[in-house]
Amino acid sequence: MRPHRLVHACGKLSLMTPEAERWHIGERFYVVTFASTPDSLDLELYDVGPAVGRGTIAIASRPDGGEAINVRLFSDGPLPIEVVEQFVAEARVRL
Repeated sequence: MRPHRLVHACGKLSLMTPEAERWHIGERFYVVTFASTPDSLDLELYDVGPAVGRGTIAIASRPDGGEAINVRLFSDGPLPIEVVEQFVAEARVRL
């Protein structure tokens, strides 16, 4: 396991955990959350900064009882391919 490192974001210094560091791609920070609805299991990807975040940029869903995973993108601008690839890989493991 790599040690924590200090990062400067939003005018503050904070410790970056290995999980958070994994979602620091380019100059942006992303957060992945797991959600459950009555019809599906979802993994949501948020762009959280360092400046103003862009909110939800992708959702991966697996319908209850289904095997297929569907991905929806909600970004107004281009997304780094590394973000999309990492998110899809995360969805395959967690959903």
